[in-house]
Order: sequence, then structure tokens, then C-alpha cells
Amino acid sequence: MVTMPIEDDLPVVLMTGWCPSSIGVIVVFVVVAVQSRIRRPAARAELDFVEKHAPKYGRPPETIEEYRAQQLQE
Repeated sequence: MVTMPIEDDLPVVLMTGWCPSSIGVIVVFVVVAVQSRIRRPAARAELDFVEKHAPKYGRPPETIEEYRAQQLQE
């Protein structure tokens, strides 16, 4: 971190404003993620299934779960 001479209070004001705004963004993100999982558990379960079983790296599906996950992706 570069040290700056504090001739006026602008850097101090910027730093004290940066921390609460970062915390605010994190809180909003967590609240939205939690509400998504609570309000739509079936949709989240489907997304989790696709993420877990989808064939990776462009290879064709080899199992029933991979085939179903590929169909859900489309």
C-alpha cells in the first residue's frame, strides 16, 4: 500500500467510506443468495443437479444423469 501524506482529510474520508460500502455490497449479495435458495428450492436443486452432472469440456454425455443435465441446460 502506498502511503500518502494526509494534507487534507480526503483520503481518510475515502477510506472510511470504502469499508462500509464494501460491507453493504457483501450483505446485499448474501441476502439475495439466501432468498433465492429459500424461495425457489426446486429451481436451485435443478441448477445444482446440472452443475454437478453436466458433461464437461464438450464431451458427449455418458450416463443417464449427464444426459438429463445436458437436456436441462438447453
